[in-house]
Amino acid sequence: MKKAVIYSVVLCAVSWIAALVFCNATGFDGTQIDVAMRSSYTIFATAYMFLPMIVALAMQLLCKGDKPFDNTLGLLRFRPRWSWLVGALLVPVSVLLCAGVASLFVEPVSMAESIRMQVAATLGDTPAAEEALKEVMAVPSWVMGLGAILSGLVAGATINAVAAFGEEYGWRNYLVGALRHQKFLPASLFIGAVWGIWHAPMILLMGHNYPNDRLLGVGLMVVMCILLGVLELYFVIKSGSVYPSAIIHGAFNGISGMTLLWFPTGSATTTAMTGVAGFVALAIVIAALWLYDRKHDRIFCSIVEQKLKIEN
Repeated sequence: MKKAVIYSVVLCAVSWIAALVFCNATGFDGTQIDVAMRSSYTIFATAYMFLPMIVALAMQLLCKGDKPFDNTLGLLRFRPRWSWLVGALLVPVSVLLCAGVASLFVEPVSMAESIRMQVAATLGDTPAAEEALKEVMAVPSWVMGLGAILSGLVAGATINAVAAFGEEYGWRNYLVGALRHQKFLPASLFIGAVWGIWHAPMILLMGHNYPNDRLLGVGLMVVMCILLGVLELYFVIKSGSVYPSAIIHGAFNGISGMTLLWFPTGSATTTAMTGVAGFVALAIVIAALWLYDRKHDRIFCSIVEQKLKIEN
């Protein structure tokens, strides 16, 4: 536990320093809309995702008895299993559940209509806008939705997973090793809380995910990371590998934004996957997983290391 606390404190300190340096160097505060500034933010945000791995590797180098890419628990072994796919598919299930919950309070719009509104707001009443709208309206909304889900899953298993692995090496590899003697739920709660708090400088300084509710956004991010972290850690332990967490994380980053298209008048704190509706959806998925787990794997009530030894 001590190692997990030290890692978390060091990582958060390094992350705050990196975010402050970036903001001071560029003047970015999340309100700028010019392409160059947004591009620099995207590059920094991507690099930021690798800080958990960089700090974990540094600690493994500095700590006696540890070594970089330590694979004592076998979590870095690449062993594709069907459970990886199941975990990834639970992401669009959660997004659809989120849409169902949000629709109880806010009237949804079709993807075609949402895109039409965005095109009109961007291009105005111009021939280019008219031409773009013709192409959009010619595609059925369900085809757009299915295409978005499939492309998000593909991205989640490829390019998004690479960036997500930078985080997951720290969360679901290093910290899992440091918390190996803990039970599943306490370990998941600790990792998820650290994961959410680690986002604080990105939210407070740059408005990441919560541009209009930054202080509240930090708390909401912690809740979201705890819930999503339960899902990710479950499939890490079930498969004995860190990679399904990177795929789930990548798919979440690729698909969760769909709710913003369906509910353009909603907000990140209510109708989005990063808000209340998303939390309810993830809670439903976790409850269903818990009911399944009671009769099968019993991961929820197990000590992390013992279950990983069985899986390995």
